[in-house]
Order: sequence, then C-alpha cells, then structure tokens
Amino acid sequence: MMITTLPRKPSIDRPARCKFRSASRAPGPALAAIQRVVGGRSLSLLLCISASLSKRSANAATLPTAEPSATTSLDYSSSGYTGTIPTEFGKLTDVTSFAVYQNGLTGSVPSELGNLVKIESNHGFRLSYYHSMSNLLTGTVPTELGRFSHLSCTHCAGFMMQENKLTGTVPTQLGKLGGGSFKHQFRLDSNTFTGVIPTQLGRFTLLTYGMDLYSNNFCGDVPTELQALSTSVTTYYRVTTGNDELNNECPGKPTPVPTHAPSPIPTAVPSPLPTVGPSPLPSPFPTPLPSLMPTTGAPTAAPTPVPTPATGSPTAPPSPIPTSPRPSAIPSPGPTAYCGGGYEWNGLGCDECGVGKYSNLTAGKYNVSSQVRTCILCPAGRYQKKTGQGSCDACDDGELSLSDRSDCGFCSSGTFVYKGISCEKCPEGTYAPRAVADACIDCFEGGHTGQALAADSCQSCDSGTYSEEKAVNCSTCVVGTFSGTSFSACISCDPGKYSEAGASTCTSCSAGTYSSQVGSMNCTDW
Repeated sequence: MMITTLPRKPSIDRPARCKFRSASRAPGPALAAIQRVVGGRSLSLLLCISASLSKRSANAATLPTAEPSATTSLDYSSSGYTGTIPTEFGKLTDVTSFAVYQNGLTGSVPSELGNLVKIESNHGFRLSYYHSMSNLLTGTVPTELGRFSHLSCTHCAGFMMQENKLTGTVPTQLGKLGGGSFKHQFRLDSNTFTGVIPTQLGRFTLLTYGMDLYSNNFCGDVPTELQALSTSVTTYYRVTTGNDELNNECPGKPTPVPTHAPSPIPTAVPSPLPTVGPSPLPSPFPTPLPSLMPTTGAPTAAPTPVPTPATGSPTAPPSPIPTSPRPSAIPSPGPTAYCGGGYEWNGLGCDECGVGKYSNLTAGKYNVSSQVRTCILCPAGRYQKKTGQGSCDACDDGELSLSDRSDCGFCSSGTFVYKGISCEKCPEGTYAPRAVADACIDCFEGGHTGQALAADSCQSCDSGTYSEEKAVNCSTCVVGTFSGTSFSACISCDPGKYSEAGASTCTSCSAGTYSSQVGSMNCTDW
C-alpha cells in the first residue's frame, strides 16, 4: 500500500493575520473619540479581528469526514473551518501529525482521536495556536489522548490545547506523554480546568521548553514532582499564574487523615485506682490507746493497739488496694491499637506502614473492613511508593500494580488490564496499540486486525475488499461489485458495466456489448 500525505486543504480564503499599523491619515471625529478610549493600536487590532471574523463567517466550511486511509498528516490549520471535529479522523491510524488550530471549531474533543497513536513529530498534536484566534472546544479532555506515547517533539509544536473552553480535571493519563523523548511544549493554559494538578505531569523529565498550565481553576497543592521540573524547563514554566485557588483546599474535599502518628496512649487515660474504693484504713479509726489506762506508772505490758473485743473493728488492717483484679493500676495497652492512618501497633508503639502497604482507621473505599488496625498490602491495581500512608494510589489505565504494590508496570500491546489484576489478550476483532484498561478497542468498519487474538492495530481494507466492524480479515468483493479502501460493503456495478471478483472499479462494456442488469459479471454481445 502506498503511503501518502494528505493534500493541502481546499482553497478557502484565509483570514488575514492582524498586525499593528499606524494610521496613514487623521481619523474622523467619531474614530478619534474611540481611539482615545481604547488606543489607536488596539482599535486597529479590533477592526482587523472583526474583519477577519466576518470573512471567516462568509467562507465557513466544516471539516471533511472522509480522507484516504493512508493519510499521514492532517493539517487543517488557519482555514476558517467551523463545526465539530469528525470522529472519523480516528480511523486514520497512520497519521503522525495533527493540526486543526486557528479555526472556529466547537464541540467536544472526540475520544476516537486517541487511536492516532503514531503522532510523533512536525506539528505534533495541536488544537490551538499561540495567541491567535483559537477554537472554542468544550467538554473534558479524553483519557485516550494519553496513548500518544510516540510524541517525541524536540523542536515541534508538541501537545497544545490551550485557549479553548475545556473543563473538568486533567486526565492522569496525559502523564504518559512524558515517558518518551518529549521536550517541547505541553500547553493546557487558558481553559477552565478544575481539581488538583495530577502528579503524573511530573513525568516530563526531558521537557525544556513550555510547561503551561496557567489561567485555569486548579486547586490544592502543586505536586512536588511538577515543581521539580521548574529547574529543567528553562523557558516558559508557567503553572501558578492565574490559578488563584492553588494551595487552597479543593471544594468538597474530605478532611484528610492526619499524617502524624497519634500518641500510643489513649486520649482519656483510665484512672489507675477506682473512683470509689475502700479507704486505706477502716472508717472508724481505732483509738490509738486503750480506753482504760492504768493510773500508776507505765503499764507492765504494752496495751493492745486495737481492742480485741471491739465490735466492727477489723481483726487485721485492711489491704490498701482492693482484692478485685480490676481495675488495674496501670492502663492496658489495648487502646493503643488506634494508631492513625499509615501506622500500626507493634505492642509498644506505632510503626509506619512500609512501601506498598497502608492502614486507615475509617471505613473507606480502599479498606477490606471497617477498621484497618494493621498495615495491609494495597489492593490490585493500586500502589504506594511511600511509607506511612493511609491509602494507595491508582495505577494509570493500561498499567498493572506489581506484586509488592510498590509501583505499576505496563502490560504489552495487544492486551488489556482486567480489573487491575491481570493482563489479558485482546479478543477477536479488537486491538490495543498499548495496553488499555478493561477492554480493547473495537476495529472499525472497513478495517481488520489480521489476527484473532492480541492484535495491536486495525488496518484499513484494500480496495476490492470490505469488512464490517470488529473484523479479523477483509472479505473479497464478489463479481459485479467493487470497493475502494476502507469500505464496509461493496457497491454493485451500474448497468453498462461489469466487474470480476475483487475489483476496485467497474469496467464499461466494450463497443458491441452491453449489460442491462445492476451488478453484472460480464457484458453480452448485441
């Protein structure tokens, strides 16, 4: 199959680039009044933009939905297109460069664009263009865009989605773009993203130019992994500007579990002695001397300290501690089982949970019971790289936690991660350029996987063949029909034409012959 590059867009008048120019003649009174308010240069720019937008409106066109299957570059930039981005672009799996910036596109970003896993160079992936008139795309960023693992820009445009109206949280999957040799421009600025900035964006360790997240609505702390990039990104590291809620708690976020170890002694220490107990001496204290004293001299023998016959007097001094074994004079170490999140009781104090483990005293999503009193291994599909933690982090889509839960690893292409516990082969008619979560991608109509299991691509059917969705192989067109590339069905030949099996076009009957039926396999002599 010959690989082709998409021809330049159809001839559509482009909006003129606006430049600052000084007026060549004095303005009229009304124009002069406006210039005094907004300034002469600003007014010129406003008039230029207005004229440009009017020209766009007059020449508005929508993006085409059908392109050659072997297309390697999609460049529809600066052409005044309106409408939405076609989902059919996701079938062009050989595309390595995608640019539709500086148009008037609206709507959401199709998740099908995640199938363009070969995007790697030149324009990179661009839905916007610096500070020119950008698109007005809305909705959330599809997690599937994290599949652009070959995006290895050194001086290209990189990954640019700034100056739209995108909302929601930034997908953690975008951190996978930093796993290769991505060095130039990651831009999500000037949208309305919310929530915390993913720690996974700290994976752009080779990035030297352009980490732009400014002018959004992020909250919470800037991840330390992302802060570390400020030394390597020598030009345009812009994260905090215009994000006024950074370093503040995100709305609706639950109170975090304390990170410090609580005291091993309970907050209310039981009294070492019962609150009501026997007096150390009997209540009626015996008279220290006998009631009858001899009148003369010292007694010949010492008197008995406590009269024997005295009623109610104990025969022996009572024990100063009650005979009952409870309560103990020293509190039991039992209450110290309430070590805080990330700790467990070792009999003497609280120990930190190790890497890959956690503990949490409150009932929660990651707990196996209502009270986790000891450190346990993170659940499958989650991991923890730090010690002393009260929860575990989720692996990215297409990743599987290691057996010790200290990190996550990749499943191979042609597989998917099943419930976070195993790598499974893609079933028939599906594929995965790199491992995905829960299910593989359905092969599109007019394409085929070429193998029954563990396919890593969906290739277009050649002309003369066709396929329905989720096909392993393409079927040959029967006689009297034809097809082009990526056809989901063959088309019957018109009367006066015929075709053999596997034809890419129909052949006209030669002079002196004819075919009167639709879908003829041959022509008949007159």
